[in-house]
Amino acid sequence: MVQAAVFLALATVAAAAPSVPYIRGQGYTSNTIEIVGGKEAEIGKHLYVSGLREEIKGDNYCGGSVIAPTVILTAGHCAEGDWIEYVSIGSHYLNGAADGERIK
Repeated sequence: MVQAAVFLALATVAAAAPSVPYIRGQGYTSNTIEIVGGKEAEIGKHLYVSGLREEIKGDNYCGGSVIAPTVILTAGHCAEGDWIEYVSIGSHYLNGAADGERIK
């Protein structure tokens, strides 16, 4: 019963959420999608956050969370195709070249 209620709630939120078109390779700037009402996290506070990218020093196109030593949980549309070449883990910065780890 609880699982059905949780599923229904998540489905309702997903259906009501506005659709934001995303074009891989377009990149993000300060004028694009932002978290409303959020604040910048402290450096090193969320080391489980990862970024998926095509180039080792390129911007992240999708994000994810480390849930096991060799597993990143991300959105389904991020896993379509074979464009993911690198993962940046624990970086505070969008291009992940200054800190964190980058793996192929």
